[in-house]
Amino acid sequence: MRRHSPAQGLSALVIRWYMKVIILMNFEVKERRVPALLRAVLALVLAFGLLIVTGFGFVTLIRGPLDITNAEALPENGGYVRLEVSRILGFYAEGYGSGGKTTSLYAAIPGPDGRLVSLRLPERYFDSARTVRDSTGAWLASETESATKYIVVSGTLETLPEGASDRLYAWFDS
Repeated sequence: MRRHSPAQGLSALVIRWYMKVIILMNFEVKERRVPALLRAVLALVLAFGLLIVTGFGFVTLIRGPLDITNAEALPENGGYVRLEVSRILGFYAEGYGSGGKTTSLYAAIPGPDGRLVSLRLPERYFDSARTVRDSTGAWLASETESATKYIVVSGTLETLPEGASDRLYAWFDS
């Protein structure tokens, strides 16, 4: 009877264990193979699911904004619109950035059914918006026949949060 040293027995054990691992790995890899068609269908289902979750935002972006010339014809919440703003009643709030610099103005404009619509205007619109507000003031004071100035803004319609809505109407009532 031939005797093996403990080192030889250990190496044989390691080799047998290694072979079993390789065989199991090959078996698992074979079991995980998914046909290409199934992967493609799964990818399409996931893409469609993402479109639904995002509210088809990508399609809306490609289609572009809905052109509206009158704020009283605004669609429901969530629409992406391009709006000609010819009447600004005033600015009821300001947004501030770092260093206390004003970065946005919140304007009140007349909307559908006698409601007020709030516009958040970034800094690039400040001068034009003030001109439209002055033109609206002259029109309301009967100094001119119509509000002749306007700006065109694009954005997504959102419901105004309760606190901001209260502030808008408090400003209007004052």
